[in-house]
Amino acid sequence: MDCSVCDKALPIDNDCVACGKCQLEYHFHCSGVSKSTWKAKSAQKKAEWECPQCRGAARPRKNSTEEELTDGTHLMLKRLVEKMLSDHEAVMVKKMEEMKKLFTGIEEKIGGVLEEIKNLKKKTEILKSDIDDLRVDLECERQYGRSRNIIISSIPFSRNEDLKEKILTLMKKMDIELRREDITTHRLPSKNAESPTILQLSSRSVRDMIVKKARAIRPTTSMFNETKTLVSCSKPPKCKRQ
Repeated sequence: MDCSVCDKALPIDNDCVACGKCQLEYHFHCSGVSKSTWKAKSAQKKAEWECPQCRGAARPRKNSTEEELTDGTHLMLKRLVEKMLSDHEAVMVKKMEEMKKLFTGIEEKIGGVLEEIKNLKKKTEILKSDIDDLRVDLECERQYGRSRNIIISSIPFSRNEDLKEKILTLMKKMDIELRREDITTHRLPSKNAESPTILQLSSRSVRDMIVKKARAIRPTTSMFNETKTLVSCSKPPKCKRQ
């Protein structure tokens, strides 16, 4: 059984105080009766003894030293836990504020980056449109240039040659008068000694005149002491602007 005051186990040998009225049992120090006093009582007195509750008195309190120790420990633990919770809460609040500032900064940076990407996308679209226009213009220019080109094959090659002068000499033999500034010419890359020559005229009308003349007289390298056919014309593709 347990003591009716402290709820702790009573001695196995029943060395304790028992109320003759309610039959509850107590430790000596919990009942307010010393062990020697209880032992000195007769069996009749022990049977008549009543606990404080049955006598209408206040229930005996725990040993003051034990109570103070228990209450003091409880209070100390309570204050320690409260302080720990308070410190933890303060740290958490600080961390939350720091995280909030961090996320706000990141959000602002992301917003700036997205706006920059949007602007770059617009600029890219404009540049793409400009590049497409330039490509069309360049292709048209190339095709227009080809429309003024003539391919002359088998012009004899000589070291340190004046290719323009050779072309002008050939034109004179075909009764065509040209100025140096009216023509642009260069040889195409080739492994042969007599690589084809591109002749670009100042206008398409001049080019057409030379082609017409070449078809009529069929110029050959005999004009350079050779016998190969010289002049042929390129076929430029059509230019389509989209």
